[in-house]
This record gives sequence, C-alpha cells and structure tokens, in this order.
Amino acid sequence: MQKIALIYLLLAALLFSCTDNQNQHNSGKLKAITTILPFKEFINMVGADLVETEVLIPPGADAHTYEPSPLKIKQLITSDIYFKVGAGFNFENNLLDDIDIVNGEIKITDCSEGIKIIDNNPHIWLSPREVKIILNNIYNSLAAILPEHKSFFGKNLERSIGKVDSIDSIIKGMFYSKSNRHFIVYHDAWKYFAEQYGLNVIVVEKDAKEPDLNRMSQVLNEARRYGLTTLFIDRQVSKEASIAIADELDAKIEMIEPLPDDFIANMIDVATKLSASMD
Repeated sequence: MQKIALIYLLLAALLFSCTDNQNQHNSGKLKAITTILPFKEFINMVGADLVETEVLIPPGADAHTYEPSPLKIKQLITSDIYFKVGAGFNFENNLLDDIDIVNGEIKITDCSEGIKIIDNNPHIWLSPREVKIILNNIYNSLAAILPEHKSFFGKNLERSIGKVDSIDSIIKGMFYSKSNRHFIVYHDAWKYFAEQYGLNVIVVEKDAKEPDLNRMSQVLNEARRYGLTTLFIDRQVSKEASIAIADELDAKIEMIEPLPDDFIANMIDVATKLSASMD
C-alpha cells in the first residue's frame, strides 16, 4: 500500500463517518473489527451477542496483496476495538502506522501476545494450543472494556477452551501411532500445527514466493525421501505449480483451509487428511 494513498483513504473515511457517527452504537453492542475471518469466530466465542465484529480482509482475498476499501477503512476507524493478529502480519503493520495519524482513540489488542512466534510466521490461528492463548487475549480485552460483563465473558471463555481442549485430544490420538510424521504443503501456514503435534512439514514456497528451480529440486528430493504421496494446498496457491509438483511425485492434491469460518470443524478436517496421508 502506498502510504500517501492510504492516508487519503483514512481521511476520506473519517470525514464520511462523521455524518453518521450518531448511529454507530444504536445496536448497543461493542463494535469490534479484526483482520481475518478466523478471528471473528474467536471474538464471537468469547463476546457472543455483546460484540458486533467486522472483518477487514474479506474471504477469498489474498492477504499479501489486499488493499482495504474506503468502507473497510471506515469500519476500522469507527470501531471501539481492533483485534489484530500480530505475529508479524505485514498487512497490519503497514495499516496501523497510518491509522495512528488519523485516529489515536482505537483500542488495539495484539492477539499474538504470549505466543512464541516461529520464524516470524503469522499463522498462529491454526494450532489449538495457540488458539487458547488468542481466546484469553480476547477475553482480557473485552473484560477490561466491559467489566460489568466480565463473568459472562469468563463463562464463554471457559466453554470455548473446553471445546479446543477436546479437539486437541482427538487430534493427538490421530497422530499418536504414526511413524512417518512428514507432510508437504505448498503454502507456509502449518508450522504451528506441525510443531504442536510433533510433525515435520515440508514447505514448497519460501517467503510467500513461488519456488525457483533450486527450491523445487530441494522440495522434491525431500518429499521423495519420506515417500510423500499427497500435496496439500489452499485455494490461493498456484494451481500450475501445484500440478507440476504433484506430477513429479506421482502424488494426489488435497485441499486444506488456512482461513476457516469454523475452527473446530476445520481442525478435525485438516488433521484427518494429514493423518490419512501418513498411512
């Protein structure tokens, strides 16, 4: 994003929002915004019907290239609180530098606080262990802003942590007896998941870039060494490169979702597919 262009959008959105600020809180709910869809679910798990949450990057958009529209900027600067992913999410770093210029009143919660970041990788929402920390960070912020509802948020947090613990136990059981604990993915989104369950992930892309010939050769050799016959991709990766790698390995292609709208169901789906590929 060009800094000057973003500042212009922010100013335009702020001026536009002044015409209807009186209506912003008619619902009586806390107005929250977050960067990506999975965090909306986490906020709803704790805040339930006391919080109204918008998402900056719409489903299907590429977070590496997406630029927010004036509507999204308006939603951001008129929110009570912004739950950012943190953990080196570059989109947020660029955006927040300019938001401070326009509106210093937005409360910002870094959902990665307390998480051990791996290689500046932001995909903390794809591991049950890290998600429990995210939920606690959301709870702490909501309880501080609406202390009269602290008990309500606390009960929701306890219930949500219980659900996450349940799927954690299920997933551990899926991988418990696996001797070959390697899998190959195109997009570098699964390091936290792999680290939590003692798996080894081979990543095709590097630094969110398409692999060059040397990288491709390295990845193929490593995949052959462990006899991997499934390449896991998501909807935003290069289909041509994925097919080329799968053909070289005589492997099938499986889709796994890094930006789910249902965390529990998605974790079970991903673990089931990964586990099956290790048989």
